[in-house]
Amino acid sequence: MSESVGRRRVGLVAALVVIAAAGSLAFHPDWRGFPLDDAYIHVVYAQNLAHGHGFCFNVGEPSIGTTSPLWTFLLAAAAVMRVGDLRVAANLLSMALLVASAPLVYLLAERIIRGLGARAWEAAVLGVGAALLLVANGNFLWFALDGMETTLFVFIGLAACWAYERRGFTLLVGGLLGLLILTRPEGALLYLLLLIVHVARARRGALRDWIGILLTIVIYAAWLLYSHSITGSLLPTTFRGKTLSFIRTGWDARDISEYLRYLFGTQLWLFARPILVVVLLAPIALIYCAARWRSSRARTVLWLLAAWSVAHLAVYTVLFRFPYHYFRYLAILYAIAAIIGAAGAWVILAPLRGLRRWVPAVLPLAALAAGLPSVPGWRGVYHDNVAHVRHLHETVGRWLAVNTAPTDTIACFDVGAIKYYSGRRVVDLGGLVDPRAHHYMRGRRSRMGPYLIKQHVNIEVDLGNGMTGTDKDNGILYDRALITGFTVSRAALPAPYDQLPPPHSRLMLIYRISPLSR
Repeated sequence: MSESVGRRRVGLVAALVVIAAAGSLAFHPDWRGFPLDDAYIHVVYAQNLAHGHGFCFNVGEPSIGTTSPLWTFLLAAAAVMRVGDLRVAANLLSMALLVASAPLVYLLAERIIRGLGARAWEAAVLGVGAALLLVANGNFLWFALDGMETTLFVFIGLAACWAYERRGFTLLVGGLLGLLILTRPEGALLYLLLLIVHVARARRGALRDWIGILLTIVIYAAWLLYSHSITGSLLPTTFRGKTLSFIRTGWDARDISEYLRYLFGTQLWLFARPILVVVLLAPIALIYCAARWRSSRARTVLWLLAAWSVAHLAVYTVLFRFPYHYFRYLAILYAIAAIIGAAGAWVILAPLRGLRRWVPAVLPLAALAAGLPSVPGWRGVYHDNVAHVRHLHETVGRWLAVNTAPTDTIACFDVGAIKYYSGRRVVDLGGLVDPRAHHYMRGRRSRMGPYLIKQHVNIEVDLGNGMTGTDKDNGILYDRALITGFTVSRAALPAPYDQLPPPHSRLMLIYRISPLSR
C-alpha cells in the first residue's frame, strides 16, 4: 500500500468516526436512561460480579440471566475501574462501538470492491458510501443507544471478517470469534462458515491457523462449562424463557411466512428503504463474482458475508421469531447489506466508463440524503422508549424501594429496572433468570401461582395482560390484593413511527400476595 493511499485511508477513517459520533449525538442521548428494560439486567449482573458475588441476579442465587456474558464482563470491568454510573458507561460503550464499526464497514467494502477490479479511489468512495448508509440510518442509531450488546456483536463480527481478509484464520481471528460467540451464541454461525471456507480452500493450514480454530472452541467451552454448572443446561436460560413466553419458534410454514412478510414489509415502509435498495444490488455482486471467479480472500469474504447474513436470518426465522425491539437481533444484516450492496453498485458502474468518472463520488452524498430523513423520527421513538422505561419501570422500582420491606420478595415479568431501583430480591416471571420457572410457563396458558408460593413471593408487579397467569390461583393458593397501579402514555410521534409497537407494556399493577393456609 502506497503512502498516499495509507494517508487517504486514515483520513477517511477519521472522518467516518466523526460523522458516526455526530449521528449518535444528534439523537440527544439520555445517558442515564435506556429504551429497553433488558439493559438493566446486564447492569445488575455487572454490579454483582464487580462486587464479588459472582454471576447472579439476586445475591446468593447464582444464575445466567444474560445471553451476552461478554457485555456483562465489560460492564463489570467498568464498575471495577470505578468509571462512574454504569448506565452512562453502557450507553457510551454502545455508542463507541457504533463509531468503531463505521470504519470497519468502509474498510471491508473497500477491500472487497478493490478485489473486484475497481480503482483505488472508486473503492474508497464506495466504501465510504457503505459506511454512511449505516451510520445515517435512524434505526441503527437507535441500536447504538439501547445500552445492550447490539453494536458489540456488529463490531466484533466485522472485525473478525476484516482480520480474516487480511491474514487468514490466525490467532486473532480465533480470539475474535470466541468473543463474538460470548457476545451472542449465534456468532457461532460465522465461526462455522469460516471453518468451512478454511477447509474448502484446501490450504495446508499452518499450525497457527489450527490454533486459532481451537482457540474459539476453548473460549466458548469454558463459558459453557461454567454456565452448565449453574443452570444444568448448555442453552442460555434467556432463550428457553423467551420461547416459553412470547417468542414463536419451530417449523410452522404459515407463521414463518407471516413473520417474513412483517419483517420485510416493515423495512419497506419504515425502517431502511435505502438498505433495501442495496440489498437488491447484492445479488449482482455475487453473480459477478461467480461468473468471473478468481480465488482471493476479498472475494471469499464477499461470499462469506452473504452466507452469514442468510444463515443469521434463517436461524432467527426458524428458532426465534422475535418481531420486537425493532429487530435489534438482526442489526448485523444492515452492515452486511451496506457492504455487499456497495460491491453491487460498482459491478453496475464498471462497464459504464463515462459514468465511472463522477457517479461514485456522488454516492456517499446520496447515502446521507437517503438515510438522514429517518433520524428525526427514530430520535422521537428513542426518547419515547426511554421516557416509557423511566416513568413506568423506574417509577415502580423506586416506589417499591420506599414502600416495601428489605425482606420482601417481588415477582414481575420485566425485572431489570425494578431490581436495579428497588434493591429487593426479585423473582423473574419471564424465565430469563431462573430455569425453575420454565416448568410453569406455557405462553398465554402459563400458571405461575405455584412458582410464586415456592419462591415466597409477597409482592407481585403485573402487566395487566394475563400472560403469567398468576390471577388463576387467586383465592386458591393465595389472596391477591391490589395495592396501586402505574401507567404511562405514549408521546405523539409522526407517521409512520406512531405505528411501531412499544417494547414494553404501558401498565403495571402492584399486588400484595398473601398465601392461604392449607
